[in-house]
Amino acid sequence: MQRINRTPVVCLFITLVVAVLLAGCDGGSGNGDGTETPLADETGTETPSALTLSGTWEGVWQSRRTPESGTLLVTLTQTGTTLTGEVEVTGSPCVSAETIAGERSGDTVVFGTASGGPHHSMFSGTVAPDGTAMDGTYAVTSGPCAGDQGTWSLTRVTAPVRR
Repeated sequence: MQRINRTPVVCLFITLVVAVLLAGCDGGSGNGDGTETPLADETGTETPSALTLSGTWEGVWQSRRTPESGTLLVTLTQTGTTLTGEVEVTGSPCVSAETIAGERSGDTVVFGTASGGPHHSMFSGTVAPDGTAMDGTYAVTSGPCAGDQGTWSLTRVTAPVRR
């Protein structure tokens, strides 16, 4: 009698069962109709982590060590907790435009310049509960402006996007 190898059939069956089970899940807090359910705290207020930071932001920066200040125009893309994008800076003798990369955890953001130029700056801050603003501090860690520190604030220009 010839023996039949059932392993491929069993593997196919398990794969189909898992696929059917996952088809009912959208991987998030969705309503099943393609829209997302905003995450909310116990008071019903939408949490900042329910909104991505993807979009355009504009704001200001102010050095604590020098009288210098200027504007910021930031374009962010958030994928999971990872932030990438571009920043345009006016008023700085050292930086005018840089690529940025960083992370977001809840209402906390940390990102830095990532273009590999001689200047490296780190920004850390907090996202407002409604996701329309963020602010924090920065530190220049290398380049001619190394040692400079200050504050920054940004306001969302584009509408927030739910995850």
